[in-house]
Amino acid sequence: MFKIKKIVLMLACVSLLICMTFMQETFAKYVNSVSGTSSMTIARWKILVNNADITSGSLAANTIVPVFAGTTDMASNVIAPLATGYFDLVIDSTNTDLSFDYSISALAGATSSVSDLVSTGYSINGGTIYNFTDYNENITGTIAYGSTTTTIRIFVLWNDDANTQDMDNSADTEAALSETPTASMDVNISFIQSH
Repeated sequence: MFKIKKIVLMLACVSLLICMTFMQETFAKYVNSVSGTSSMTIARWKILVNNADITSGSLAANTIVPVFAGTTDMASNVIAPLATGYFDLVIDSTNTDLSFDYSISALAGATSSVSDLVSTGYSINGGTIYNFTDYNENITGTIAYGSTTTTIRIFVLWNDDANTQDMDNSADTEAALSETPTASMDVNISFIQSH
C-alpha cells in the first residue's frame, strides 16, 4: 500500500509539473518591441519685402522707392515743403506656412536733411486709406496663412505746419542748399508668428 501511495504521489507530482508547464505557456505575456522614426515637416518662414528676403536683417537702400507725383507747381519725384508722396511695401508670404503679425514704423531718417518728413497714413492692397491721428504712427496687422502678397502703401509728407514742424523756413532753405541734400525715412518692419 505504501508503494501504491508513493506511485500515486509521484504521478501526481509529474502531472502537476506538466500542468504548470502548459499553464505557464497559456498565461505568458506577449512581449514584442518595435522602433521607428517620426518625421515632421517644419513650417516654412520665408517672407520677402519688395523681393528682398527678411532673413538678411536689412533692406538695400534701393528696395523702397518713394513716389512723388508732383503738381502743376512742383516737379515729380522731388520733395519740397508740403510735397506728398508714398512708397509701397510688397510683402510676399507665398513660401510661409503660417499666419504672422507685422509692425511697421516710418520716421524721418537719422541722416535726413529734412527732419520734417513724416508718415501720414496707409492703405492695404489699394483699399481704404487710413489717415493717422498723429504723424508717424505704427502700422500693425496680421497676414493670414494662405495669402500670397500684401501691398502696404505708406503716405508721406514734408510737414510745413508751423504748429508741428521741426524745421522753419530758414532750415528748409538750408536743407535744399546743402552740398548733398537728401531726404530719407527709416522704415522698420518686424514680423512674428501669430498665436
